Amino acid sequence: PPGMQNYNYAQSNCLEITVSLGCCKYPPTTDIRNYWYANKASLLAMPSKILNGVYGIVMDSAEQPIPTATIVVDVNDGHLSVTSRGEYWRPLPYRNGKETSYYMTVTAPGYNSLTTKRIVMKDQMTYNRLDFMLFKTTE
Repeated sequence: PPGMQNYNYAQSNCLEITVSLGCCKYPPTTDIRNYWYANKASLLAMPSKILNGVYGIVMDSAEQPIPTATIVVDVNDGHLSVTSRGEYWRPLPYRNGKETSYYMTVTAPGYNSLTTKRIVMKDQMTYNRLDFMLFKTTE
């Protein structure tokens, strides 16, 4: 079954990481230095992954936030909620040296939905700002 990492990514817009470096949950103190040297480069490179993704604000035509908006990224079956200020953020993976594309759809009650053009993650440190302006539906 899915764990906390899946839940946090899908439900709270955050990226939780569990690092298991060996088979022993509590290795002897004398082994810690070896674990550090064996994994130092990877552990230090990992925080740069937070720079892969998209963020922005969902607003109406008067540039006021729409806190009821939801966003769906085409590769993710979960809905992304926005804050009371219309802000959103989502880590998006960059896949093994390959340019990766995403589409996002924004909806809100009383507004026309909007689907983005292709968002391209070109390298390992792509963090795109993408603001959305939704227009009220006509009756």
